[in-house]
Amino acid sequence: MLRNNNNFTSAIICFAGYHGSLFFKKLLAVTGIIVLSWTVAIIVNALLALFLSVTGHAMSWFTNSYLIGGLYEAPALFSAIAVHHLAKELCFKSESDPWKLESIHFDATMMLWSALLAVLTYHGICSSYVPLTWVIFPLICRDRVVAFLQFAFKEKGQRFFYLYIASLSFPFLITSYLLVGIYQMFVPVMGRVGTEVNPDLVISMVGIISLVIKTNFLSLVFVTRTIRKVLCILFAMTVVSYILVLFTPLGFPYSGNPRKPTPQRSIIHHVERHFYDMAGQVEKHDQGIWHIPFDHVSVEPLLQHNAALKNAALADCVGDMYCGMPYYLPMATMMKNTHYLHTERAPTVSTAVAARLLSRQHLPNNIQRLTFSITGPDHMIVIMSPNFNVTMPAWSLGDGIPCPLLWDWGGRHIYFVFYSHGEFPGPWTFSVDLQVSDSIKDNHINQEVLEIAFSGHYLHGSDRISEELAEYLSKSPDWSYPVGWVATYYNYKF
Repeated sequence: MLRNNNNFTSAIICFAGYHGSLFFKKLLAVTGIIVLSWTVAIIVNALLALFLSVTGHAMSWFTNSYLIGGLYEAPALFSAIAVHHLAKELCFKSESDPWKLESIHFDATMMLWSALLAVLTYHGICSSYVPLTWVIFPLICRDRVVAFLQFAFKEKGQRFFYLYIASLSFPFLITSYLLVGIYQMFVPVMGRVGTEVNPDLVISMVGIISLVIKTNFLSLVFVTRTIRKVLCILFAMTVVSYILVLFTPLGFPYSGNPRKPTPQRSIIHHVERHFYDMAGQVEKHDQGIWHIPFDHVSVEPLLQHNAALKNAALADCVGDMYCGMPYYLPMATMMKNTHYLHTERAPTVSTAVAARLLSRQHLPNNIQRLTFSITGPDHMIVIMSPNFNVTMPAWSLGDGIPCPLLWDWGGRHIYFVFYSHGEFPGPWTFSVDLQVSDSIKDNHINQEVLEIAFSGHYLHGSDRISEELAEYLSKSPDWSYPVGWVATYYNYKF
């Protein structure tokens, strides 16, 4: 490194032993290699995550989280080291001094960390102290400590190697501590994130974060003679981990261990459904067990414990409004892959849902005001969807324009209302305003303008569990944690 107090720019340009434009060319090339290594690691981890999902071994790390190291972290690090090693052999084959490559890689790493530090600091994000540690400690080591010890690192490679590792120990420990916290947050959440999210993809991307914090160590690839041994060790770790997951019980995601339970969570309803047409006649009526799994694995592991599940059908989320099911919360976007098993008997409830259309007023600007009165249990849900060319500018349930769900049902908006009470306050009455376009008004006076569903949830008392639901729940294994109650569903068209 050049030290010239009168020309600081020249000192920086010649830092790695390269001069002028050659320095910047090498810096950009090595930066590209770092980004390429991250990209390759992302692709590899994503493919491995999809492989586990396709082969039926998703969430194999849910109980034994240490498997993440071999399933995703080792392959990511293997990919990054392999990219750097190939770059050394192919792109920098003519470079006689590997320490120059190590130094320019260090500069590129510092540039990336500094850029991240600048962005986080500009936006006032307190976590900017993390990239700060990755910048300040290695710089102090290479610029101050090495000068104080008065040795040239390329001539004293082994001493510099250990000194550099020591300088990375503090930022590595503090970042690894934060990474463990991320795993401790995301791993349990993946068991209740819904059926539409692939949890292995999420965890594999967290493994990429683990790779990013190891980027400073990758500069040593250019000066390490035993890099092939490191690659062999990482490859062996990956192979052993996948063998354990694919061919041993360690790959089963759930556990009923009372000291460390990792159960599969689900909600199970015994449902009775009624669908009515515009004339108020019953279009469809059925009853069954509705199984809502909370994770991507779904009901596959339960088939050997409850053979009846093989006859269950997926809820129809295309033809029926909001899947035609009495969702307790607006979570169909997360839990769309639900299963419905028909039963012979319907649940018996003491307080059934009773909905009436009290009035239908025609107001100016083609607005129709529909007023409903509902009685039923202390937890009820209303789901409604205006027809095409019909909007809902107002309702009596709140001020302002009603906000629809982030769910597009063939181009129609869907609105979800949760209602509950303690002591019985009397019938629940509310109204909705529907603005009908001229095309609907002129074409057909009796054309549908609104589809609305009322559902009741019986969360306590003698109505909560039916005989069929109790029998279904009794077949759950110890690693399954189902919560169930009776629900009813009434769908109308106006």
